[in-house]
Amino acid sequence: MMYKNFKNVVITCFFLIGLLTTNAQEGKNTKFIKLNDSSKKSLQRAPDILRKKLKLSPDENLLKIKTETDKLGFTHEKYQQQFKGIKVEFANYIAHSKNNSIKTMNGSFYDVGKVNTIPNISKETAFTKAISYIDAKQYLWQNPEEAKIMNNYKKPVGELLILPKEITKHKKARLVYKFDIYATKPISRNYIYVDAHSGKVVYKDAIIKHLNSSKKHGSHKKTETPNVNTAFVAGNAATKYSGNQNIETTLSGGNYILRETSRGNGIETYNMELRINYNSAIDFTDNDNNWTASEHANSDEDNAALDAHWGAEKTYDYFYQTYNRNSYDNNGAAIKSYVHFDLIEYGYSNQDNAFWNGSVMTYGDGTSFSPLTSLDIAAHEIGHAVCENTANLTYSYESGAMNEGFSDIWAASVEYYADPTKDTWLLGEEIGGPIRSLSNPNAYGQPDTYKGTNWYSGSGDNGGVHYNSGVLNHWFYILSVGKSGTNDNGDSYNVTGINITKAAAIAYRTESVYLSSGSQYADARTAGIQSAEDLYGVNSPEVIATTNAFYAVGIGAEFVQTCTLEAPSNLSATSITNNSFTLSWNAVSNAASYDVTVGAATTNVTTTSFNATNLLSGTTYNVSVIANCSSGGSGTSTSTNITTTGSTPLSYCNAASTNVNDEYISKVQLGTINNTSGGQFYSDFTSISTNLNKGGVYTLTVTPTWTGTSYSEGYAAWIDYNQDGDFNDAGEQILSQNATKTTPVNTTITIPNSALNGTTRMRISMKYNGTPTSCESFNYGEVEDYTVQIDNETQTVDTTAPIITLNGASTINLTVGDTYNELGATATDNIDGDITANITTSGNVNTAIEGTYTITYNVTDTSNNSSSTTRTVLVSAAITGSTTILHEAFFESGWNGWSDGGTDCFRYTGSRSYEGNYSIRIRDNSGIGSAMTSPTFNLTSYNSVEIEFYFYSYSMENGEDFWLRYYNGSSWTTVAAWASGTNFENNNYYTAKITLNNADVNFATNAAFRFQNDASNNSDYIYIDQVTIKGIVGNGVTENSINALPSTNTGFTANNNLFNGDKMIYPNPAIDILNINPNFSLLSSNYSITNVLGQIISSGIIKNNAVNISTLKKGIYLIKLTDEEETFTRKFIKQ
Repeated sequence: MMYKNFKNVVITCFFLIGLLTTNAQEGKNTKFIKLNDSSKKSLQRAPDILRKKLKLSPDENLLKIKTETDKLGFTHEKYQQQFKGIKVEFANYIAHSKNNSIKTMNGSFYDVGKVNTIPNISKETAFTKAISYIDAKQYLWQNPEEAKIMNNYKKPVGELLILPKEITKHKKARLVYKFDIYATKPISRNYIYVDAHSGKVVYKDAIIKHLNSSKKHGSHKKTETPNVNTAFVAGNAATKYSGNQNIETTLSGGNYILRETSRGNGIETYNMELRINYNSAIDFTDNDNNWTASEHANSDEDNAALDAHWGAEKTYDYFYQTYNRNSYDNNGAAIKSYVHFDLIEYGYSNQDNAFWNGSVMTYGDGTSFSPLTSLDIAAHEIGHAVCENTANLTYSYESGAMNEGFSDIWAASVEYYADPTKDTWLLGEEIGGPIRSLSNPNAYGQPDTYKGTNWYSGSGDNGGVHYNSGVLNHWFYILSVGKSGTNDNGDSYNVTGINITKAAAIAYRTESVYLSSGSQYADARTAGIQSAEDLYGVNSPEVIATTNAFYAVGIGAEFVQTCTLEAPSNLSATSITNNSFTLSWNAVSNAASYDVTVGAATTNVTTTSFNATNLLSGTTYNVSVIANCSSGGSGTSTSTNITTTGSTPLSYCNAASTNVNDEYISKVQLGTINNTSGGQFYSDFTSISTNLNKGGVYTLTVTPTWTGTSYSEGYAAWIDYNQDGDFNDAGEQILSQNATKTTPVNTTITIPNSALNGTTRMRISMKYNGTPTSCESFNYGEVEDYTVQIDNETQTVDTTAPIITLNGASTINLTVGDTYNELGATATDNIDGDITANITTSGNVNTAIEGTYTITYNVTDTSNNSSSTTRTVLVSAAITGSTTILHEAFFESGWNGWSDGGTDCFRYTGSRSYEGNYSIRIRDNSGIGSAMTSPTFNLTSYNSVEIEFYFYSYSMENGEDFWLRYYNGSSWTTVAAWASGTNFENNNYYTAKITLNNADVNFATNAAFRFQNDASNNSDYIYIDQVTIKGIVGNGVTENSINALPSTNTGFTANNNLFNGDKMIYPNPAIDILNINPNFSLLSSNYSITNVLGQIISSGIIKNNAVNISTLKKGIYLIKLTDEEETFTRKFIKQ
């Protein structure tokens, strides 16, 4: 902004919000469209709705140019108007939706008539016309290095577009060429619009508002200078206007200077020493970071620079803490202030000026004023930058007045935020003013009513931008603190204030969401009311106050209540978890439904409770409920804060560059990460990860790309080993490389054993000519984030035996004279992969002779780990008649139709299963509880039935037996029994075959079989496997039999040296270690050791199939082994 020579009128560029109006008739004059909640129009339909509502012709198009989502959950899609494919300048419309349902649409479209879209002159000719109009001696593009500093400015090539008549105040729209002309001698920067038919300049839009000088015009260029700045530290400053304040500075070359990078890309304050060449600026310095008045309140008034620096920091903090806005461009732009600027040498008659030139703030020392660096003026200037990057209000007439008004609003808001003891409602009171008043604009020649007393209607001052801003200023004041009275229109008003914080939130949303370049005061009213509804709910006290505050300054009508419902009472939450909670409230009389808002998500419900899910742990959510009327509209909302349980999700600091035109990170390699990418200020590659083992040694490689000249780059990388959300802990920086042109850059890292297991963040940063810090934003380079998975150290010795699997059944039944076809096997290894080719076989089958044959398969991996398995081939005598297999049960995928009798029967997996992995274990003597029962069969058509099965016995006492029982349609009968010590021995596999004849038993239509144990306790086991039931017609009866089988099953690799008899523990006696036989397959094994007196000597969890008994005295002990299903007790001797 620029201050005139007299104190009561200040020319300054303050950003304002434009206003939206709702026209009764549809067409291009419609500036605001509000859809009914019941319409539920999806955001994808926005172009069709706009085309209909605005009555666009076939020659007019809508081009979507921007989509963003705000923290309230609204999505905003901006559309550009085109006519015959050519952009219409200042013509934008925005669709605002929530939950994909359009709520409102607003903007400005223009009727361009039948404008001729074919130019008569070329861009080159138009450019010559624009240059002739400016008539400067020197232009920025003539100095490429300086142009690069000024946001990489380029010589303009021109853009063909249509300029509406409403902007030029002409009778019809014009086809024009637009040029961004940046002159450096004399200084100016304007958008120049040249008529593409006549060659005349028809419009000029000042980029540098009311100032005939512009950006830096020294010889700034990117040079290979050493990075001398070291630590960013907190200092104490005795400011000129705000007393002692804490500021952030940098230690550089033994002195502290007014620069810091803890806020975005930094806050920097320089000393111009009454010069005009920005490149000649020097640093303000202090030797101990205690910037005292005795040192800096000198004749040059250097303490004014401390106000500029502190004011920039507080303005950044206000926008970031209040609206999460990262500097004026929301991308961390550095905020630079130049103090002691010689405005007289620059061409002005005095030093009473301060302004924003599009890149930096410039402060004069004042002639009738003191140095213009007070907190409110600093906030005002940065407010212009915010306007430029949001609504971008044109700097003329009503839109320009609102531009100025918004800057005054931010001046008051920042001053209240940083120091509420100051006079919030006066501007410039500390420099020798005040120059404006938000509470009483009339006192300084401004209007407090739209088109009332002091309203300026001429064309000077760009249409009175510094006069008519008083209307928006006074609206903000009334909205904040309230006021009653009568305005210049004779309208009486009584407004209840909502406080400055809420008023500023409404103003910010109005400017940043709803206003556009050409917005007028009427548009600001519509936008302000809509912003209040978005933030606080329809018909809320804030909406009422916003509406009535506009009425108080002569804009629009008073608020009219259309829906009067009470606020829901007793809003509370129950069942609060890490990710959810349940809300409830008392019903509101006559409410049709309720809108429940949790954070940014709103849901409509008809009950008085709501279950909020998919929430973040350890996070506080603002929740509100508002009742809706059946006729439309809502009552008053009620709200509270609810915090979920658990830990707060990690939130890492921001880091980024602002320029990747010259260099960027093109490849990162670590472990399995091998990521190639283009240039971005910041890249979130956390979806890309690698596994890193503790103690492992890895190489990190970072490769840069230069688009032209190779520059020196500094590198740094971090891993958050302790997963605390930062990179500040010892050892977490894994790369620190001073600026170098070497490519690529490598480092070797060792993952510490102290690192926490799990996923965590890795950050890679490259910075031009300096080593970056983890949370730094800088001008050139790039920052990338990745994910790494930290795991325990891996074992390097392969001790895992390969797995060998039979092709086909483990037991094959043949008849004498049949042909045996070898089916083979396959083998896989955890290291070697498929080693089927290494399998060797032994044994043979002679199908001419009845008998049992065994084929053995062996395989060994490259680490000499071996496995074997066997296949049994049974060759039986030929039988006459026909045989039908009625049932086969292998139990590998389930019970295969057999029924579980109870607690003493269960499906077992382990080495006691003869075929495959699974069998059915029965134990004890609990009747049906110790039994397994088959499905039923119709046996009436068979002469005999054969039941063949395999079993394994364990711990069956001598004489204890198990039975096969048969159900004849009415009762159960035991048809076979096998006793331990007589028919079988423990710890062996057997096959048994039983034949029933229809002459001996009744073959019923619902016959069934049952295996039942008849032991003495629950540690006596029988394991039943591979049951086959055959129906035989004719003379096919075979003898009953029981045969012992080899002592290894076909589904597991057994250690024959360990699996002998009942060796559950070995050796016995033992000296130091008592081994537990792994083939007993204890699932979750515990042990306890007692002496002969029954006293427990030791207990614990079995690890690695062994128990350490080295501390026991010599003697006799009992060890009890317990898993989820079984308990075993064994005696051993400690030697």
